Formats: sequence, structure tokens, C-alpha cells
Amino acid sequence: MAESAAAYLTTNPGRLLVVLAGAGHVAFGSGIPKRLQRRTKATYAIVLNSGEEIEPHMADYLLLGGKQELLPAGVLGVNVEEKRGGCRIASLNPGGAGEKAGLKRGDILVSIDTQIVKTIADMHLALWDKQPGDRVRVKVRRTRTLRAVSRPDFEVELEAAPQRLPETHLESRERM
Repeated sequence: MAESAAAYLTTNPGRLLVVLAGAGHVAFGSGIPKRLQRRTKATYAIVLNSGEEIEPHMADYLLLGGKQELLPAGVLGVNVEEKRGGCRIASLNPGGAGEKAGLKRGDILVSIDTQIVKTIADMHLALWDKQPGDRVRVKVRRTRTLRAVSRPDFEVELEAAPQRLPETHLESRERM
């Protein structure tokens, strides 16, 4: 890490560089900071969060933030899986937001609001800042009988994520 940082600073004189690394790589100046300074004579400042055991001279600055409660996430009430290059609804929570709106098992998510959805990660991004009660526009690709394809869209009022029990095994499906 120090070698890569030194190469960047050498080829980009006058530029600043921020290195994000675990506390063990920077605390007390050991590791990355001292190795970088030895290679480039650059000055540095160490910033750590308060999650570590605080000791004198451990860092130049400490971020002392209190515990923050996150707002509840808004979810579609569906379980999805990536299949054949798309994000397919594998099941719906009974009585959940998706079922109430008219989504069906087997629907392929096309978009949520203006966010194109091709992967589970795309779905997470589309719902990133959504809360229960928010309304989103969900477009799907639905295969009907005789392979006819329709592209309905739905307005879904997001619900709160259900309380999850500890899982005893890994699942390949994402709940949203």
C-alpha cells in the first residue's frame, strides 16, 4: 500500500492523497504512514474512529460519534434471485407489498423508479434510501402462456423489513 501511494504521489506532484486502511495499518504511525514518509518525505495525519481502544499518541485525530439508529428500510416484500441475466422474483411474502401491488412469482424486474435492474445489487441501489410507506414504480417483464411477454408496471407501497430470525445456513436468494 505504501509503495502504491508513493508511486502516485511521485507521478502527481502537488496532489493530496487519502489512504483508507484498518487501524492496525496506521495506528501510532506504524505501517503505511512511516513507510510512505520514508519513500516520499510526505507529511501525514492519522484519523481513527472511536471503535478502537484509545491510547495516547495513537492518532492525530479521533472521530467520536455516538451510536446512530438507522431508519427502517423499505422493502418490496419479495425474494429474488439472479437468473439468466436478470433479477427474477422467486417468491413473495404472503400479504406483502409486492403481492398487494400485483407482482407475481417469475416476474423479471426491469426497473424500480428510474433505476434499471439487472442484478440484485441494482435492486439494492434502487431501494437504498427508501423507507416504509414510500411508493416506487416497478416495471417487470412477465411471460404469459404461449411465450407471450408483457411489460406491466406497478406502484408498490414499500413495507418495513420483517424481523429476521438468525439463519442456520447460507441462502442464495436475497430478501427485499
